[in-house]
Amino acid sequence: MYRDYCTQCRYPINTCVCHAIEPVHITTNVYIFQHPKEKRHAKSTVRLLHLLSANIKVINAKDKESVDLLLSQLNTEDTAIIYPNPNSVALDIKSNSTVENDIKNLLVIDGSWSQAYSIFNQNQNFNKFKSYHFDSPPKQKFIIRKAKRAEQLSTLEAVAYSLKNIEGLDERPFLFLFDEMQKHWLNHIK
Repeated sequence: MYRDYCTQCRYPINTCVCHAIEPVHITTNVYIFQHPKEKRHAKSTVRLLHLLSANIKVINAKDKESVDLLLSQLNTEDTAIIYPNPNSVALDIKSNSTVENDIKNLLVIDGSWSQAYSIFNQNQNFNKFKSYHFDSPPKQKFIIRKAKRAEQLSTLEAVAYSLKNIEGLDERPFLFLFDEMQKHWLNHIK
């Protein structure tokens, strides 16, 4: 069966979210390393992120050559990765003076927890950047795709929350688009 897709958001016409797109100006370069299975996932939030800002780029995490090239070009002093590990620091602690204005490039891994773990550990270059986690993340809003724990955020939520802490960015355009996508999916499956 053939489906018509929106040329802008690339969702099926009946779940198009273009009416909810409110472009956001961000100064941070956001690089999302996406597991190939996530790209094909219908409920992926990454496809929404690139609609909000040209500063959000998606890289195939399994394309080792492209990943290595990009990581080799980034400065370790102003690049951070959102990945919880024993060396990570809480991004959302305001007393952390190293966060504000120091991060120019933000790296985010998109995939299930096991996929993200694999991506992070298969490329040792990720270890050269400062790692951050969320100490008090907002309650996850993903209702059409289940997380195992309440503090596990979708990639869109993690990027929005990171940018709020790095740039003081208003999360509402991100979350409005996210909510609209979920609302359309829920209406579609009824």
